Amino acid sequence: MNPRMVTKQIIDFYRTVFDNAFDNIDLLQNHSEKIIGQLLGKADFFPAKGKEIIMEWIEADKKRRLDFKELLNDNFQVVEGIFVDTANAAGLSVYIFMEKADRSLRNIADQVQLSIVEVMDKSIQTAAAVADKAAAVVREEAIAERKVGIQKA
Repeated sequence: MNPRMVTKQIIDFYRTVFDNAFDNIDLLQNHSEKIIGQLLGKADFFPAKGKEIIMEWIEADKKRRLDFKELLNDNFQVVEGIFVDTANAAGLSVYIFMEKADRSLRNIADQVQLSIVEVMDKSIQTAAAVADKAAAVVREEAIAERKVGIQKA
């Protein structure tokens, strides 16, 4: 299978997941708006200006949701373009590009891990040297106390 097609299918899968999740949330929001509209219609005690403000708020929310969906769809296209354009610019297939990026990240992770191991080793060595020095001081003090005890006796 063509690596570009695989990458496109992966991006399309995530786009479909987002679209389905968004549509479900949008359905719930629309249902909530319908219920609020019915409650406001029956609430004679609620001021007309308040009803108007709530309806404007609901319309603004719908617009923001649609703008958000449009923005994410644009970003999916950008991501798809980045993979394809970068791979084409480097003269690589998308699969090779992703493999090289993965290899670079693994190298960085390995270097970080080696650095951590070196720091831990130095810390352990330093702690051991400090403990040895402290033990030597305690021994010297114990010997000095014994000498003083022997001289007094």
